[in-house]
Amino acid sequence: MPRWHIAPVVDLSAYAFSWLWVLVPLLLFGPDRRVDYLYLYMFAVVVTDIHRHYGLPYVYLDKQVRGRFPLRFTLFPVAMFVAFCASPYLKVMSAKVSVSSLAAVVAALLLVGQTLRLDQSGTPVPYKRILRAAVPACLGALFFTNIGLDGVDAGLVWLVAALVTSFGLDWQKMVAADAADGAQSPPRFAAPLAILVLVTGAVFFGDALTAAFGGGIKARSALNIVVVFAVAWNIWHVFMQKYGILRLYNAKSGEEGKVPGWVDRLLVFGWLPFFAAWLGPANKELIEANFKKGSSSVIPALEFLESIQFIAVPLGVAVVVFSVAAFVYYEKKVNNLKNAPRLLMALGTFLLTSIFLFVDPIKAYIAYGFSHAVEYMVFVWAYQRRRYRVELEHKPLIGRILKHPMVAYLGFIIVLGVGFTYLKYFGKYIFTDQSRPEFLDFRVTTWFFYWTVYQSMVHFYFDGFLWKMRLPTTRANI
Repeated sequence: MPRWHIAPVVDLSAYAFSWLWVLVPLLLFGPDRRVDYLYLYMFAVVVTDIHRHYGLPYVYLDKQVRGRFPLRFTLFPVAMFVAFCASPYLKVMSAKVSVSSLAAVVAALLLVGQTLRLDQSGTPVPYKRILRAAVPACLGALFFTNIGLDGVDAGLVWLVAALVTSFGLDWQKMVAADAADGAQSPPRFAAPLAILVLVTGAVFFGDALTAAFGGGIKARSALNIVVVFAVAWNIWHVFMQKYGILRLYNAKSGEEGKVPGWVDRLLVFGWLPFFAAWLGPANKELIEANFKKGSSSVIPALEFLESIQFIAVPLGVAVVVFSVAAFVYYEKKVNNLKNAPRLLMALGTFLLTSIFLFVDPIKAYIAYGFSHAVEYMVFVWAYQRRRYRVELEHKPLIGRILKHPMVAYLGFIIVLGVGFTYLKYFGKYIFTDQSRPEFLDFRVTTWFFYWTVYQSMVHFYFDGFLWKMRLPTTRANI
């Protein structure tokens, strides 16, 4: 029989219809001006900020969890923290970077991703393999950049070092796979090939592109690309969480594999083509007013979408209709329309997404973000209460802390909530007669903005593998 995750009332109020908690009060405020619902807006945003940190104690206060992916839980956060520390300074830099240097940064990110893939649950991290590939390449790059070869861009030197390191990692993996007589899957050399493309482009077109950009690319422009990437990843992450809850109910009903995953994914993502065709052009003025710095590139795209609405909008509507029809068809076929948790979660998701058609998009966005945060916090709360209901053999610190759950959860929320409210809004919306706090010559709000960008990507990355339904540890506690 289909089962709820926690209980019908909790699931409906925290998963399927959690967005009503903030949308209804927002609608009661009437005028679509932020000043009219300022404190509710601040509350919703702070809750969203809190939820991104909600899973960190589970990772870092339980050595068994941390030990499943020690490299992923270390290298990626460290890389994001370094980028966070550098970003405020890069924002105000007047100097420009060459195309080769920017390509070297992209290659470094590809190399980080390749290295993280070596961190597989249940197998030791091949640290020696990583060091054998990275150390000689980095020492060589340091040598050539310090001797200052005439006409050679330092960015190109580090780009070649990234290529050598990347190739070395996959070459060693291939040798290990051969030695294991096929027990390991051989590498595909995807990362080295991608970096090789960057090297080739930098060698043949780097100088010309650098000159075309007036001597290089502003650091601020590169940061804007990072922010846009984080926003796009955030949209994907929010939608995938809805999908994940539908798959959770699928798993709990005992019908795993019978309702195809694409059915749930299409139900969640099916609105995007219609939104691109209709919602963007319809709110062109709103977008231009709120994103002035990016309007020069965004507005032409919206005008193009507006010019093809006569065909794009009907196609978008068709995708939405098909996504709903496919979901209903498979629910009828598999569950005879009796799986109440899945049906109500699908209904709540459909209604939440559709509110963008009827209410101010800013209010709809706040409701969507708040719903996402509540879903995650309740899921993590329920999961941890089940995992740590009895003392585990390795006696994790988080298990001892959660012996007092109300103190732990409420304390965590209150401390972060008060801290984030101060960091973001002191001197702006609260105590407006006071000076806004600064740290290291930058406003604290600037630091917090970049913290949000990079820490959110840590949250997105961790959640991409931490809560997968196919993992036995996850399924045991849902």
